[in-house]
Amino acid sequence: NAVPIGATLYADRMFQPGFRVGLTSNLTDESSLSGNYWFYQSQLHRSAALPGGTGYFDPVTMHPNTLSVVSDNLATTAEFDLDFDVVDAHYRSTVYDGDLYYLDLTVGARYARIDEDFHASYSVLGTTDVDTALGFDGCGPRLGLELERPFDGRMHLFVRSALSMLLGHVTAEYVQTNSFGGSTTPQATAEIDDSRFVPVTELEVGIGWDSPNGNWRFSGAYYVATYHNTLTTGRFIQGVQDNNLYKLDDSLTFDGLQARIEIHW
Repeated sequence: NAVPIGATLYADRMFQPGFRVGLTSNLTDESSLSGNYWFYQSQLHRSAALPGGTGYFDPVTMHPNTLSVVSDNLATTAEFDLDFDVVDAHYRSTVYDGDLYYLDLTVGARYARIDEDFHASYSVLGTTDVDTALGFDGCGPRLGLELERPFDGRMHLFVRSALSMLLGHVTAEYVQTNSFGGSTTPQATAEIDDSRFVPVTELEVGIGWDSPNGNWRFSGAYYVATYHNTLTTGRFIQGVQDNNLYKLDDSLTFDGLQARIEIHW
């Protein structure tokens, strides 16, 4: 029984749509002030049941000290909710304007809030539930470089990169309860409350098109951002099960395709 074979129920983030809105005010031909707000949410719910005699689910998110010979179960459910709110404000200045491309420097600040909520339910000794809640709040300076290369016609290629250094607060809670014991007497609990620096690296590469009158700009890009030295649900549960919560950290990455519409006036 030590060899993991058979069905596995995964609770992992899926691609979901998010949005970003912003406003830019041009100070001169080569400088501007901008602010924008990002929102993203990913929700997942999965459940599965196995007929008797064909195998069982191993409750891999339960605390190992609470497992026994009756821990194998035939039915399980999982819910995973992740969302973030990001607010950026920055000043942009053109540092190079040539015939082939121009380069902008951005200096500003970022605020980020990330929440992860996980729930797993197992048919073990009645019903055993595992709940975790993770949160990060942080703000700090943000520095970026933006390169744009116009082509013949109205097309252009752009590359945007940024580095933020967020000073934030990380919290995490793990609670395991059983239907016989009730929610007031959990089988296992653990908490983390920590302040830390979270570097954020971002890269966006895409192509755009400008309307003939210059009032509309349409673009598409691939975006990736990594929040370093933060905490993820999987890493936290592993730390709880290993009874080692000291200096737990992980990287959280968001990536996907972006479509942008800009109105210029």
